[in-house]
Amino acid sequence: MTAKFIRALRNDWKYINDWRGFANSSDGEGVVITYNFMTKVPDEPRVDPLPEINTSFSRYSTVEQTVVRAALKIWSAYANVKFVKVDTQDAGIMFGQHRMYDPVEGFAGTLLFDPAKQAMRPTDVWLKSKGFTDGFLTTHRGLEVALHEIGHALGLKHPFAGKARLTGDDRDSSIMSQDYSGPYNKPGIYDIAALQSIYGPAHKRMGANTYKIGSDKLIWDGGGIDTVSAASAKAKTYIDMNDGSWSWVGKKAKSLLDDGQSWTGHFTQIEKAIGSRYDDKIVGNELDNIIQGGKGNDTITGGGGADRLFGGAGKDTFVLKSYADMGTLEHHDEIMDLQPGDKIDLRALHTAFRGSGESDAILTPGTGGQFYFNSVSQELRFDADGNGVIDAAVAVHANTINQAILIIF
Repeated sequence: MTAKFIRALRNDWKYINDWRGFANSSDGEGVVITYNFMTKVPDEPRVDPLPEINTSFSRYSTVEQTVVRAALKIWSAYANVKFVKVDTQDAGIMFGQHRMYDPVEGFAGTLLFDPAKQAMRPTDVWLKSKGFTDGFLTTHRGLEVALHEIGHALGLKHPFAGKARLTGDDRDSSIMSQDYSGPYNKPGIYDIAALQSIYGPAHKRMGANTYKIGSDKLIWDGGGIDTVSAASAKAKTYIDMNDGSWSWVGKKAKSLLDDGQSWTGHFTQIEKAIGSRYDDKIVGNELDNIIQGGKGNDTITGGGGADRLFGGAGKDTFVLKSYADMGTLEHHDEIMDLQPGDKIDLRALHTAFRGSGESDAILTPGTGGQFYFNSVSQELRFDADGNGVIDAAVAVHANTINQAILIIF
């Protein structure tokens, strides 16, 4: 289930005609959005305007346009959204301004996607003009309001509206709140996480990056071979390498803002994990992971893909939850450093151990859910359906299966 702090910010309300409340056709799909500045009051505003639109409309100055461009650039630095300036008056987002009375400083519609036409439905963003000559838009507050309203256009809502809501410091840490406590020129981590859950992360951080569990509150990455690490953690750690997952040092807190908490953003791919010197739990994702437990009695679940699993020092447990999670016969999981005291947990497979041997002949014909340790290839080999053909395998680097580890099944 999607985290509450993301549901509190995503504009997932039902629209008529089954329109989707975002600019793209599905989550994770990047978009290109055109924009321009109004030269006059539109004949058919795309957002219900305030009464003053006809009497107080004014054009954006060059300096004010620069501030709006800065706000667009800030959002595109985090999510896979590209904004392109065009000269027409029917751009995806049209920016207008007119006089507004306190406390209103801006309002915006939401970009929608029409599945029937396979097209984006455009919208307008309005900012107040009163005070522009005094530098409203060119002050810190002006940029903050511009970020807020553009957030609405991209599909974010107020965190205090709807069924899922943020409260207290969590609410105030969102730029979509009316009492934002963060920096004026940057969205909060919940805002970024929510927008990335819609459009995916920006194509940045493309190299080999390392993120620290508990220190990096929001872990997001655009590509490359990346690592999450708890090597410097001061307590046991839970690491979930899947995108859209919560990890922590010590224990899970109620708020991501609390000490020791980390969130891996949606559509962020992490390939490697390093545990602490304590008793960690590490869960891999669908990629070919390299997981190092480190010291301590660790529990490691590789997940999908062909993983290389290192327990390190301590009495470690390797959990295999399904045959599909082992990879393929040609490219499968490897448990790299089995030692006496380590365990392989196969309870989820409901399978029977046939001992050690040098060939598949050790298996019982016609019996499903069985496996053995091949002492030549150093593999656990599984016959899931009893047809005498090996369906899955896991390499286990040890002298013999009985001397090295205990199998739980």
